[in-house]
Amino acid sequence: NPVTVNAGLATLNLLSKNKPYIKLTIQTQKLCKGIMQAAKDYGIRIKMNFLGSMFSFSSDKDLFSRFYHGLIKEGIYFSPSLLETNFLSTAHTSRDIEGTLEAIDKAFNKLVYR
Repeated sequence: NPVTVNAGLATLNLLSKNKPYIKLTIQTQKLCKGIMQAAKDYGIRIKMNFLGSMFSFSSDKDLFSRFYHGLIKEGIYFSPSLLETNFLSTAHTSRDIEGTLEAIDKAFNKLVYR
């Protein structure tokens, strides 16, 4: 389909001009390190994996379910399964990362002190 090919080429051209990958990697690292630090602060065991703009974490299935639903109550929507990957995009700002880390802190707090 020529429309699809042209859209793909236009996207690749924008990506080569704007070079968003370094910023995406830095933002993802900031988010993941913040999640790991918050988990450590609350004595919660999780493992983070991240590369570029992709990230995932693993933990006890019950803990993940309670954490996931706690984040939804804070307006943060991660993938609903431990088997899925999350992604940041160029639309996510530093303010979004900070807000997400605040919501994560609240969700961990409720897990520990409920």
